[in-house]
Amino acid sequence: PPRSTLFPYTTLFRSNEVRYPDETNEKRWDFAILYDRFIQNMLARVLHLPWDSPAAVDRKGPRSLSQCIECLSMSLQLNDTSAHVWFERGVLHYAASLKQTHLKRFYLQKSVDDLEKAFKKSPKELYRKWLVFLYTANGEPGKALPWVEEMLHDSPWDQEMWKVKARALELLDRLEESREAMERLEYLKKR
Repeated sequence: PPRSTLFPYTTLFRSNEVRYPDETNEKRWDFAILYDRFIQNMLARVLHLPWDSPAAVDRKGPRSLSQCIECLSMSLQLNDTSAHVWFERGVLHYAASLKQTHLKRFYLQKSVDDLEKAFKKSPKELYRKWLVFLYTANGEPGKALPWVEEMLHDSPWDQEMWKVKARALELLDRLEESREAMERLEYLKKR
């Protein structure tokens, strides 16, 4: 993220461990890939935070997952048109579903709602991938499956989508098709 931040939550996710493409090789800078890495880094870091902390948010950033969510909620109160803020709050709600297991469905639904808003504002592929994953996790495989099929049509080697497809089919009790999707996934892993 940019170094000059409006909200302190982003200080939590800065990392010296991020590896950027080497300018001498053939890889090129791709914002979507870098943003995906940022999101994965953010998720990994917030999962190590406690759910709640009595300390107020300070200049060094929030000290709990609930404070991270609150920072993004305040940002959305000021400007609700930013798709990436809706997306990032949705990812944090997903993390909350993993930490607050007694409220798992509540936070999964909040995550889906935020991701749907992000996708509506900016239909990015990363947002769609997360929505597919969340629909499946939230017990809505019927919503996920058409998008999974479309994404696999465009990228048939996407192992993550084959795994989501297998899970969605399993939830729909289409076990033979689920098994076939898992076989395809295993085949791709060997290549």
